Amino acid sequence: MTEFQYGEDTALLRRIIVLLLVGFFLYGCGSKTKEEMLQEGIKLTEEGNVTGGVILFRNALEKDPNFVEARFHLAKGYIDLERYPQAERELQKVKLQDPSNTRIDVFLAKAYIETDRPDEALEQVETYLASHPPTAEALVIQGRAYLVKKDFPQSMEAFRSAKEIDPQTLDAYLGMASVYLAEGHIESALPVLETAAELHPSDKRALLLIARIVMARGQLDEGLEIWKKVLAIDSRDIDALYQVGLLTINSGDLDEGSKFAEDLIRIHPNRPEGFQLRGLILYEKQEWENAADAFQRSLSHGGNLQSHYFLGLCQYRQGRYEVALSEFNRALDIDPDFTPARMMLASTLLVQNRLDDAIFQGQTAVASDPRNAWAHNVLGTALLMKGRYEEGMASLELATQLDPGLATVHLKKGAVSLGMGDIQRAESAMLDAVQANPDALESRLSLALFYVRQGQSDKAIASLQEGLANNEQDAFIYYQLANLYFRQERFDDGAEALEQAKSAKPDFLAPYFSLGVFHLAKAEPEKAVEEYKGILKHAPDNFQALTLLANSQDQMGNRQEAIATFKKAVDVDPVRGTLVYAYNLIRRGENPKALRVVSEGLGKAPNAPLLLEMRGKIHAEQRDYPAAIADFRNLSQTSPDKGLPLLAQTLVASGQNDEAVALGLNLISSNPEAPFGYLLLSAIHNASDNSDKAYAVLDEGLPKVNDPRPLSMNKAGLLRGQGKNAQALEVYGNVLKDHEDFFPAVYGKASIHHQQGEYAEASRLYRQAVELNPNFVPALNDLAYLLTGQNQVKDGLDFAMRAFRLAPTDPAIMDTLGYALYRDGQSDRALGLLESAAQSLPDNPTVLYHLALVYHDLGRSGQALQTLESSLAKGDFPEKKQARELLNNLNGAQ
Repeated sequence: MTEFQYGEDTALLRRIIVLLLVGFFLYGCGSKTKEEMLQEGIKLTEEGNVTGGVILFRNALEKDPNFVEARFHLAKGYIDLERYPQAERELQKVKLQDPSNTRIDVFLAKAYIETDRPDEALEQVETYLASHPPTAEALVIQGRAYLVKKDFPQSMEAFRSAKEIDPQTLDAYLGMASVYLAEGHIESALPVLETAAELHPSDKRALLLIARIVMARGQLDEGLEIWKKVLAIDSRDIDALYQVGLLTINSGDLDEGSKFAEDLIRIHPNRPEGFQLRGLILYEKQEWENAADAFQRSLSHGGNLQSHYFLGLCQYRQGRYEVALSEFNRALDIDPDFTPARMMLASTLLVQNRLDDAIFQGQTAVASDPRNAWAHNVLGTALLMKGRYEEGMASLELATQLDPGLATVHLKKGAVSLGMGDIQRAESAMLDAVQANPDALESRLSLALFYVRQGQSDKAIASLQEGLANNEQDAFIYYQLANLYFRQERFDDGAEALEQAKSAKPDFLAPYFSLGVFHLAKAEPEKAVEEYKGILKHAPDNFQALTLLANSQDQMGNRQEAIATFKKAVDVDPVRGTLVYAYNLIRRGENPKALRVVSEGLGKAPNAPLLLEMRGKIHAEQRDYPAAIADFRNLSQTSPDKGLPLLAQTLVASGQNDEAVALGLNLISSNPEAPFGYLLLSAIHNASDNSDKAYAVLDEGLPKVNDPRPLSMNKAGLLRGQGKNAQALEVYGNVLKDHEDFFPAVYGKASIHHQQGEYAEASRLYRQAVELNPNFVPALNDLAYLLTGQNQVKDGLDFAMRAFRLAPTDPAIMDTLGYALYRDGQSDRALGLLESAAQSLPDNPTVLYHLALVYHDLGRSGQALQTLESSLAKGDFPEKKQARELLNNLNGAQ
C-alpha cells in the first residue's frame, strides 16, 4: 500500500506591501526617464528603502540594458540586501560594459569575501589598490580576506591601516578584535571593542562581541548588563532577547524569564529561540510534556542541537527511551563533540541494558573529555555490568576522584557485584542504597530496574510499591508500575496505576498520554477523549494533545467537535496544525476542503515549505498542473531538495519533459559532486518511462558524488520496481559493505526477503533495522505483521504496540495492531481499530479482509459477508484466496 504523502518565511503583509510597491513603481515608472529612475532609486536607497531602489534600478535597465550607472547601483543594492550572487553577476556585467571603471573592484571583492572566496577577493582589492590611493573600505575587505585565510599578521596590518586612514571606521576595529580573538588574545580584543562601542554608541556589533567574551569568562552579571545595552539599541535583537532570558532563568526568576520567551515568540514567531526558551522554563518546572512540545515547536522553526538535547531529556524523564535516543543522536549529528548529549545517550542505553553500545559511547566521551566524572561513572557502570570488573572499577574510582559526590557507594557496590555475576550481593547493595535514603527516587528506580533485568518483575513491583509515600513523587512510581503491569499484560492494573499517577500529580502529563493510547488500542475513543481533555486543562496549548483529541473525536463520529479542535491546533501551531487538519480531510476524500485549509495556513505562515509542498501535491492530484508548478517553484527557493523533484515530476506529468530534463542537467553541471542532481534527473527519466536513462544517470553519478548511498538506494528502488529483486539485493549489500549500520539498506533487504516469502531472513533484518533505529515505524510495523502471520503472535503484538505508540493515528499501523489483536484472541479490542483503519483506507482490500475476520469472530456474519464482498471487489491482494474461502463458507452457512 502506498499513500499519497504531503509534506515552512516572510509575513503575508510584507509580501502584499512589496507587491503593491512593485505595482506602484511599475505604474509610475512608465513615463519617467531612465535618469529620473536612477536618481529616485539612489534617494530611496539612501533613505533605507533598498528594495524600492533595486526595483527602480531594474526598471531603468529595462529601458536601457546598457545604462551602466544603473547597473552599478543595482549591484550595490544587492550587496546591501546580502544577495551576493546577484551582486556579483551585475558587477561582472558592469566590468564588461565599462572596463575602465575600477570602482567595481572593491564591490566585487566584497561579494567574493561574503561567498567565502578570499583569494579572489584579495586579487580584486590588490587590483584596485594598485591604481588608487588606499581607502578604509578596501583595506577592511583585504583584512577580512587575510583573516579567512588565517594569515593573521597581514590581516591585522590591513585593519590597522584602515583605522589610520579613517579612525571612525567601525569595521576596522571589529576586524582587529576578530584577529585578536582568532589568535586567542582575548585581553587585547576587549579594549579595541570597548573603543569601538564608545565611538559608535548606536551600533550594536561591538557590544555583541563584548557580551560573548564576558559570558565565556563566566561573568554572567556583567554579561547581562551588556546584553541589556544591546536591547536598548535594538529591542528586537534575537540573540540579546534570548541571552537575557537565559540569564534570567539562571538566576531562578522563571516568571521574568517567561516574559522574554513570550516576547521572542511574539516578535519572531517563525524563529526557534523563543520556543526553546519557553521549553527551558517548562523543563525547570518539571513539566516534561509541555516542555517537549515547546522544544518540538522550536525544531519545527529550525532549532539546534540544544533543542534536540532537551527534547531528549524530556522524553527520558517520561520513560520514552527510544524517542530520547533518537533526539540525543540528532544532537550528536550536529556536533559530535557535544558531551552532554553523548552522556545522556550512554545513560539511556545503560537503562535499556544495551551495554556494548553504552560502553562505546562512554569510551567516546572519555576520549573527548578525560576529566568528565559523569563519563567515567557511566562507562565504569557499563563495564561492570558487562563483567569487565577491573576496567569498570578503574573507571568508577577515577569518577569518584574527579567528583567524590557523584555516585552513592551502595549503588556502586551493587554495580560491581552485578558485573561480577554476584546477583545476591548486588541485590543486597542496592537494597542498602534504598534503605540509606528511602525517599531517593533514583535509588528505588535503580533497584526496580535491576529486578526487571533479572526477570523478577514481581520484585520490581514490590520495591516500587514500598516507595509510595503519599506525595507528588508517587506519580513517577505509579507511572513505572503501570509500565511493568502492561509488560505482564495486566492491563487493568496498568490503567489503574496511571490513574493513581494522575491523582498524585495532576499536572504530570505522561499518564494522560499513556491512558489515551491504552483506550485507543481498546477501541474506546470516548475514554481517550477524556484523557486528552485532561491534558488540555493543565496545558491548553499542548499541540500533541490537541491533534490526538481531534482524531479521537473524529473516530467517534463527532465531526464538528473534531473540526473545532483541529482549528485550535492550527491556532497553536499554524504549520503543523494545518498539516494535521489537511491530512485528516484528505483521508476523508475531501481534497477541495484540504486545499482551502492549506491555503489559509499559508496566509498565516507565508511560504512555509511543508504547506507549499502539500498544496502543490493536492493541485497535482487534481491535475491543476500550472498551480502545482507555481507552488513547487516557490518551494524550490527555500527547500530545493523537496521542491525540485516535485517540480520536475509535475513538469513531466504536464508534458513539459524537456524543461524537466534541463532542470536536472543544470543541477548536475553546477555541482557534479552532489547526489541531488543525479537523483532528480534519474527520477525525471523514470517518470517519463525511460528506465534505461534513469539507470544510466545513476551509474554516471556513482563514482563522482561525495556520498554514493542516495544514488545506490535509488537504484535499488528502481530495480525493485521492475521486479529485479536479486540485483536490488546486490546493491543493498554493496552499500552495507561500506556502511554496515545504514538502516535504510537493511530495511530494504528485509522488505525484499519478506516479499519473496523468506520470512526468517526478513525477520532477522527487520530486527536489525529496529536495533539501529528503534523509532523507525515502517520496520516496526512490517516486523509486527510478519511475526503475526508466522504465528509468533505475542512478539508481533509487542512490535505492533511499539509502532502504534509512535504513530497512533496512522491507519496502516491501526490495521497491523488490530490484526495482531485478532490473532491473539482479542477481537473485541481489534474491532474499533480496524473499523477506523477501514474508514481511512476504504479501498484497501487487506484492511477490509482483516475487518471481516473480526466481524466473523464476533458472530456478525452479515457484516463479515458484506465486508468480504467489498474486499474482493478491490482487486488482487495477498490474502485474496483466504478471503474467497471465508466468503464461500459464510455463503454455505446461510
